[in-house]
Amino acid sequence: MDTLINVASIPEESESRLPSEGLPPVTTAGSQRCGTGVSLEYVLHPTHGLPQECRWYVLRATYGREREAEDLLKKRGVLVYVPKRKTLKMVKGEKKKVEESLLPNLVFVFTDECTARRLVAFPLKSESRRKDKMPVSLHFMYDHTSLNENGLNDVVVIPHKEMVNFIRFTIGGSESIRAVSPADFRIKKDQQVVITEGDFKGVVGRVARIDRQTCVIVDLQPICFLASAYIPKAFLREVPEPKNI
Repeated sequence: MDTLINVASIPEESESRLPSEGLPPVTTAGSQRCGTGVSLEYVLHPTHGLPQECRWYVLRATYGREREAEDLLKKRGVLVYVPKRKTLKMVKGEKKKVEESLLPNLVFVFTDECTARRLVAFPLKSESRRKDKMPVSLHFMYDHTSLNENGLNDVVVIPHKEMVNFIRFTIGGSESIRAVSPADFRIKKDQQVVITEGDFKGVVGRVARIDRQTCVIVDLQPICFLASAYIPKAFLREVPEPKNI
């Protein structure tokens, strides 16, 4: 099982090593805006297919500014997803439920390779009126768990099916979801299950035990493992493994 990446401690890298090679350098002059033209709802429930050139890139924003990056990208017409969760925090001496990023500093962008490179090459201009407010920089996330044929780490691109499952799991902002490491849980059976009832209905994962309770682990490698709170066994149904033809 792959090791959980600490998303807050990955060093920035100046060179963008995308899987494909031979692309022309990114320039601002005469470049065409490459918005996807689709909504998050459409991505979750496509009716006429999705743009073949678009993929889910994982970008790391300037520390603590992923929410600002999300807003700026949306205003550019770029489809972006930043998972959040609700949690209780002390605010001015009182406990209040606040919303925070589930995976600090990370933004997931559904776009084409040209646009992804442009977003990394040119920082997003902040809308703050403060003169000392710097633009928001975005950097590619690299898979540090493996090397490609050139001995380099590839840019992380999440398969669409896995990303849809991840969005379904996190879009409600449930406070019961948390990031965990392999040391925190024990997989009961290496068999995928689908949650059939409750807030996470339709989510696919694997059954695990955490603190003597049954939960479901959603594996979004090489980024993270996410765990639900207790899920009753009656709410779980095994997903048949695909048959080899």
